[in-house]
Amino acid sequence: FSRGVRISNKNSTTTTTATDNATDNSIVNATPADSQVNESKPLKFYQHQTRGCNAVRAGSHVVVATSTGSGKSLVFTVPIVERLLQDPDATAFILYPTKALAQDQLGFFRTLLEPEITEGLLRVDTMDGDVPFRDRSIVQECGRLVLTNPDMLHCTILPGHEGPWKRFLSNLEFIVVDEAHSYGGTFGAHVALVMRRLLRCCAIRRRASRFERTLSYSQTEPRIICCSATIANGAEHFYNLFPRSCLRRNLT
Repeated sequence: FSRGVRISNKNSTTTTTATDNATDNSIVNATPADSQVNESKPLKFYQHQTRGCNAVRAGSHVVVATSTGSGKSLVFTVPIVERLLQDPDATAFILYPTKALAQDQLGFFRTLLEPEITEGLLRVDTMDGDVPFRDRSIVQECGRLVLTNPDMLHCTILPGHEGPWKRFLSNLEFIVVDEAHSYGGTFGAHVALVMRRLLRCCAIRRRASRFERTLSYSQTEPRIICCSATIANGAEHFYNLFPRSCLRRNLT
């Protein structure tokens, strides 16, 4: 990841039109050849990755519904890492439906961000039932990017919003819901209620923190990114999990 991301200048005409005016440093589209990993040049992006990254960086909530293997993870990885490197207090949750998937992605992130982790600029951790209790306090005190699941969020993290998780929730800037199609039926209804609790706890913590006098309420709302390869009604599904009444940012 330390190869970096190719950024356009203010007058670039190759960025996507969705967010051209949102930032002077929009991420540039890639050709298929440019998108291949190459150590000798910066990493560039396909159009859906460009639009998604720029929308998140501009402050919108985003739903990414593209095919398997299309690089959806870069849409949230790039703006999250960028922000965590800019602000040493910022934190982010990535929610997976199962522990196994979170553990698999932990290896991916630690490989991708190895230089930043080695230099002490970032931490990537999981928080699930397999994490020993002696290690949980380290994640609570020092965690920056935490991979977890809705059950752990409900049973362990949110009950501690005034205690061990106060720091993390006070600085939470991103909530990623990967494999969002998993949250349907009864399970989806339960997870939607957990998401409401999460947003409420974040609002309580952030409004009581250093942000209260410097940011508006809408700016203290974490940016939410939902990803799935198998949903056609992305916006409808998003608002089932995160109702409009709980949100103040736009959805892209």
